[in-house]
Amino acid sequence: LGELQVFQRATEKEIVEAERQQELARAHCWLPDQETKNFCAAVDLELDSRSGPRTLLMEVARLSAAAELAAEEVDVYVRKRRAVGDLEWSGSSSDASTEEQTFKLGKHKGRLFSEVAENDVDYCNMVEKKVAAGSFGGDSPLDRQVRAFVSYLKESRSQ
Repeated sequence: LGELQVFQRATEKEIVEAERQQELARAHCWLPDQETKNFCAAVDLELDSRSGPRTLLMEVARLSAAAELAAEEVDVYVRKRRAVGDLEWSGSSSDASTEEQTFKLGKHKGRLFSEVAENDVDYCNMVEKKVAAGSFGGDSPLDRQVRAFVSYLKESRSQ
């Protein structure tokens, strides 16, 4: 919960600063009204976007409430949200156990690595061969995801 509170305070500061910028824009008479309205609307869109500070604050509130209920409920909540590509901000996938890693892109989006490893052997073989041949060596989200999945496959076979 301490980490959530630190994140919450930092996010609240970011929102206050953006709102201060909006007030400054409204206060300067040298800006045409339409430009001011456009600027403020763009700032609001950014604040309310899927990964915007206001949205993240709502997630923090939900996680805090879930944490007060039970650790198991937090885990269920986080898994559901990650399965649909949310909660990217909550830490890298390396913070979670490899078993809990979820595809965020591509054919298997929303599915757990363990689920794909168990049910799509052809896909597993294909990505392993491609990684071994040097594909997916970049820093794109897809490249990192595929390498993490191949690492998961190797780790799960060694157990």
